[in-house]
Amino acid sequence: MPEQISSSTSTRGTRDERSKELLTKLEEGIKTLTTSEGYRDWLRVQSLFHNYSWGNSLIVAGEQAYRGLEPERVAGFRAWHEIFQRTVKKGSKAIWILGPVTHKVITKDEETGEEQVAYPLVGWTSVPVFSLSDTEGKPLPDSPCRRLVGEGNSAAQSAVVALIEQEGYSFAISPAFALGGANGLTTKETKSVLVRDDLSSLQTLKTSLHELAHIRLRHLDQVGTSEGICRGEAELQAESVAFCTLSALSLESGDYSFGYVVHWQGGGDEAVKGVKANAQKIASVSDGIITQLEAAGEVQLIDALQASWEAASDQEQALADHYISGQLQAREKAGKEVTGLDRALLRNQALARVREAHQVEREDEKAIREMEEISRECSQDRQLVLAR
Repeated sequence: MPEQISSSTSTRGTRDERSKELLTKLEEGIKTLTTSEGYRDWLRVQSLFHNYSWGNSLIVAGEQAYRGLEPERVAGFRAWHEIFQRTVKKGSKAIWILGPVTHKVITKDEETGEEQVAYPLVGWTSVPVFSLSDTEGKPLPDSPCRRLVGEGNSAAQSAVVALIEQEGYSFAISPAFALGGANGLTTKETKSVLVRDDLSSLQTLKTSLHELAHIRLRHLDQVGTSEGICRGEAELQAESVAFCTLSALSLESGDYSFGYVVHWQGGGDEAVKGVKANAQKIASVSDGIITQLEAAGEVQLIDALQASWEAASDQEQALADHYISGQLQAREKAGKEVTGLDRALLRNQALARVREAHQVEREDEKAIREMEEISRECSQDRQLVLAR
């Protein structure tokens, strides 16, 4: 039977119970991550990197994408050596950014007579920096945000793509270089969602859900309006929706989602506060998507069960219908509704029992034939002995 969409049994209570459980799981994951020694080491090292201007950040991102590199930290030749205990590899090509040129100016305070030193900006110059992959030496702490590995759910992926298309957006898997290092990209002008082609199926599903969440949350409609939402809050909402939805499908994205939310919120406490402040919106959008995926999974399951039923022989179908007739009558007398899925599941279970019974009959018949053959052989041997 093809892969089906299925929900975690731990999240099949009421909608409020499910939402509370999923959001609590997200908050606890964030707290666990941000109190770990590994996270503190990573945060300490990140604080040592220089924060470049928006323009220089664009230069670095563009050049790294052109070279086929993932977005990664950069630093000057001396900084890599003196601060991070790493050396730039021989033959590495620098990325040239703009650095300020200052001039030392000494003035004297007329009242106190004290000299004051200032370094006003007088111009700009080209400054070389090198990407992490161009260096070697002491390893940097691992990032708390790691791309997911492993298998997703092909049926759920197809259903998510269908939901994106229902919103009027196209969906495509795109070469990684075209996304500038991002896992996914949603563009309002072209009504398109792109997901990079080098991700695991689990990461692809998570990213697809993240982009669907941006659409459902109307983040793109708020760009350039008085209702504009800040990027950090938008990313927190979208990633939280993706995490909760995957968790409901018994798929884990904590290795990526916890670090991603913390990154956009600036710390663990801020991330938890952000989740709590946006809980109602996250829960509402998550529940809507989960409900639609469950409905799509039910349709897929009914189709698969129907195909199995149609492949059965007339005799097997007749026996299966006979087996379940009593159950159906009992449910109707009790006033219980029998859905199409209920009937399909009962038929499938009855078919399994019919086939199991036939298998037992065939095995019994085979055993009888074998015993008869042994009996004949023994009889022949006895006659030979008597003839002697």
